[in-house]
Amino acid sequence: MSELKKPRKSIVFIGDSITDCGRTYPTKSEYGFGFAAKCIHRLKEMEEGLPLYNRGIAGQCIGQVHARWQQDCLDLNPALVSILIGVNDVDYSYRKENHPFVEEELKRQLEEMYASVKKAGAKLVVMEPHAFDGELYKDSFYPRLKWLKETTKALADQYADLYIPSPMTAALTLEGVHPTDEGHELLAKCWMESVTEKGLLDFIRK
Repeated sequence: MSELKKPRKSIVFIGDSITDCGRTYPTKSEYGFGFAAKCIHRLKEMEEGLPLYNRGIAGQCIGQVHARWQQDCLDLNPALVSILIGVNDVDYSYRKENHPFVEEELKRQLEEMYASVKKAGAKLVVMEPHAFDGELYKDSFYPRLKWLKETTKALADQYADLYIPSPMTAALTLEGVHPTDEGHELLAKCWMESVTEKGLLDFIRK
């Protein structure tokens, strides 16, 4: 009896609304229309038949992505995983009740996700979370946003094959967080150039 053929290696984009961007909300489509969709369409042109997935879900925090990590990431047999997450944890911890910001727990969840990608033999791209403008982000939010960025960078240095600093500016966001179409285009350009320069897409040509 012949062995079952393993599914082809894939590329997975995962995160919150910036990755989702129309995949599940406010419309529904396979890839959405944000930076992840733009990258996916360019990757499709590079390699026909390459499995490509957008697994962003609007409004989610680190813990929610962590809870679905196996199903929405590892089970898709990724060769490369790109993650952008965390700003909702900062935002909700100030604006909503019953949303604690427990640094040790958030760090543990991020580290477990990052480490699992490496254990699976896949490449990991970590994108820096961003937020601009608004008195909350300038004042009350700043310490937690600073911690998030520093922790994301430190863990990426330990586990990721590539860390992409945010190229965003306040002018390229709708309200300080969600990118305009131009902002999404910049994120996609930065992602494609960075992973290509790092050689992380070479596997799709083998």
